[in-house]
Amino acid sequence: NTIEAGARSGQATVEIRIEGPPQKCTLLSANSYDASELNITLNCPEDGNSSITEYKVEYRVAGTSDWTSQQTFNAANLQPYTLIGLHAYTLYELRATAANKYGYESGDMAFSAVTRVTTAQDGEFVVLLISFLHIGVVFVLLSAPGPPSRARALMIGPHWVVVSWSPPSQPNGHPSYYLVYYQRVEFRQARDDSVTRAVNVTGTSANVTMLCP
Repeated sequence: NTIEAGARSGQATVEIRIEGPPQKCTLLSANSYDASELNITLNCPEDGNSSITEYKVEYRVAGTSDWTSQQTFNAANLQPYTLIGLHAYTLYELRATAANKYGYESGDMAFSAVTRVTTAQDGEFVVLLISFLHIGVVFVLLSAPGPPSRARALMIGPHWVVVSWSPPSQPNGHPSYYLVYYQRVEFRQARDDSVTRAVNVTGTSANVTMLCP
């Protein structure tokens, strides 16, 4: 701000510099190259006439209500900053704010607009089903997805069962395929894996045929 004072002999100009917390900053970019990390770039053009000392990023899984997680970054460090400890293949919402020697501005108006970004996949994996009816099913995970849900079986005939399920709620990536193992219960109880059979499908159902009645 500038204050001017006039007199017969001339004029004097006084410049007043007003400092305070930074105003709303900008989250310029957010990219995921690792399943548990996001690389983010920040800027705060309205710095309150004082150098930015710190950025704070709050984040949450999209669809949740509370901003319970946050990480801070020293503004002196080179960007992009890395947000760590995230879940793979998950949609997140991010917002950022900045501080200078006067601290952070208070209230939601201090934060940037919300940015939505999905973390990367956590590699290829196989999902297997859990036991049902008279067929024993085992499962292994090559990665870390959650289990499929609502597994069910429909008996079509004495030698034929249709198995179906819903995708994992935490897939950690796009499933390449599902692998269903099955065997008679007595063999499963005897830990005899030599009679195990498998069905490989890309959808969420599988035909299990040639069963013993």
